[in-house]
Amino acid sequence: MGERASSAIQTAHYIDSAEGTMSDPMHSTPWDEMSVAVLHSVAALLDWSSKQEVRLVCKAWKQAATLAINTLRPNMTGSLGLQWHNLHQLSKAFPACRVLDLRSYRVPSDSAQHMSNTFWTTVLLGNIEANPEPSKSLEELQQYMVSAEKHNPVLSFLVDTYHLPVYSSGSRFTDAECLTMLHYPASAQVVKLHLGCMPVSVTQTGLGYIAQLTTLVELSVTCCEDIDDTHMRLLSALTNLEELRLGPLKGCTSAGLTDGLSALTQLQRLYLMDAIHIKDETIANISCSLSATLRALSMANCPLLTDKCMPYLCLPCLSILFFSNSSFITLQGVQHLVSQSSSLFDLDFRGCTCLSVRDRMQLQQALRSQYYANL
Repeated sequence: MGERASSAIQTAHYIDSAEGTMSDPMHSTPWDEMSVAVLHSVAALLDWSSKQEVRLVCKAWKQAATLAINTLRPNMTGSLGLQWHNLHQLSKAFPACRVLDLRSYRVPSDSAQHMSNTFWTTVLLGNIEANPEPSKSLEELQQYMVSAEKHNPVLSFLVDTYHLPVYSSGSRFTDAECLTMLHYPASAQVVKLHLGCMPVSVTQTGLGYIAQLTTLVELSVTCCEDIDDTHMRLLSALTNLEELRLGPLKGCTSAGLTDGLSALTQLQRLYLMDAIHIKDETIANISCSLSATLRALSMANCPLLTDKCMPYLCLPCLSILFFSNSSFITLQGVQHLVSQSSSLFDLDFRGCTCLSVRDRMQLQQALRSQYYANL
């Protein structure tokens, strides 16, 4: 059952079945006499695969593990997959489960009727397997949510939206699709939006629509040629973002990037491409705003950055740092960063002409040694 299962079972030996208090392991209650409440507490510590194994042991363990499952991702494909009309029975089989993960499937609107009289309160949706036409895939999701909400008024929805190479039609993602997401039911929250590696025709109007999706946690716009300071300032409204990927940013000034990014104080992962106007002062301002949260930073093709930005990157949580094509960053600057940082684990300065391949390898080795020494 894995390390987590073993540690959870070890913990249970010290729990008294009647009062749930710590007790002498020599006088612990036998497993077959433990109450369902105690077994449930143990099962709650297990990962999904371990819970499935526990359910096979006996009826008592099955009951405890079943009650500990709070999210289900059913198999709805193939000859062994569930049919949509089986969702009602599935809910009865897992009465404590409140979250249904359907992000990997195309959900037909007529399947929403099977959500009535179920215990689900949250449905996770995505358009990965949906219609390759972005407008139709988003409309299908909207129709499903409206219908499901009628059959089960307590439902809420968390939606992931992608426009990636998985699509073969080459259809563009436009302002109209951004507007469609704004018309989702009030119970729906768009948490991920990834627009990349495919034709994207999102203008300032479309980015204005995206900026109103304030529940976004992840946003990736990497094929939009028109991102400028105005767009950046619009995106500053997305204060729940934890991951942001933007590029190319050739139209953004250092001031625009500062205004847009400094407001995103929850960011953990930031990836910027072709920010050719970004300066050391911008890194200083961004680092000040994100010092408590930023864990990964990528600056691809940002040629104006120099060694002066290195001290600002000694952040307490920053573990991954990537720079490319920054010819003013020297070996001395990176060595200073490595010597001062206690959290960096992965460092890549690819394309920085002042650093040879051997320099980068030695820096990475020194960084790993320092990181493990600080553990």
